[in-house]
Amino acid sequence: MIRINQIETDDFDIRYALSGTGGGLKADGSIPLTADWDLGSHKITSLTNPTTAQGAATKKYVDDSVVGGSAIASITLEYKLYRSALKEAYIGYIDCHLVISENSDFSTPIINKYTAISQTSWLAYCAASASFEAWSASGMPSPDIRSIIYTGANLTRGIVYYYRWRTYKHGDSTTATDYKGGMICL
Repeated sequence: MIRINQIETDDFDIRYALSGTGGGLKADGSIPLTADWDLGSHKITSLTNPTTAQGAATKKYVDDSVVGGSAIASITLEYKLYRSALKEAYIGYIDCHLVISENSDFSTPIINKYTAISQTSWLAYCAASASFEAWSASGMPSPDIRSIIYTGANLTRGIVYYYRWRTYKHGDSTTATDYKGGMICL
């Protein structure tokens, strides 16, 4: 049995000084808890969304924080081109090929995209305009491109993925060379 020693009330404050606790609990939260609080299988309701890194979050907030209520993350990949690496095969217009797979041999690709087939989700950072531009169906001018960006990857969190970029002369994928590859883990 809990014995209430004192009750103070006004429009905004109710304080219950509980016998034997040496303090009280205020509805406005100005007196913090000094130990764990057992809710006896009861729920906390009307919780707002967190505003700090250590703020409490509702199940709905956590579920909505991942794309579509699942553990999928939308990512952007950037491939920075180095002029000396392009060599003679890349004089003129270039295209790009990106493969992402859960297997290091790329035998079962999750993403297998060529700029020559579809320009959706592809951008190029061009030196002349100093801006990101939509990928052209006729390739992009090799001397001008500094970065290739792909924005269409949706990957599941907690899985290791392998990726491989290839650039090649527009219209001739036989000139393709692996320039960059690695692993992604979200």
